[in-house]
Amino acid sequence: MNYLLLGIIVVLLVVVGFCGWYVYTMIRFLKEIKFEVQSLTADLKKFEEHIESIYSMEMFFGDSTLKGILEHATYISGRASASAEILTEMILDNDDQAQKEK
Repeated sequence: MNYLLLGIIVVLLVVVGFCGWYVYTMIRFLKEIKFEVQSLTADLKKFEEHIESIYSMEMFFGDSTLKGILEHATYISGRASASAEILTEMILDNDDQAQKEK
């Protein structure tokens, strides 16, 4: 009977340890993704500003192709920013939950 109880406790400790490791790994992975999305957002913002500066030049002012590219860049930049915010909230929620569990 005692060996059965000891075996169950050992198995539970291994399972809990694995779950803890898995959560830690996923949080670290989410932080890396958040960093990449933020970098992408910054690059898209620079691209948007560059296209806008070209569109504002007298030579290209009013060009419908550049206007379409500018609108598309603005849209993609907004989507990337929204994704970065969602990831940040997810990571903050996970960090809060990890702090509560300690």
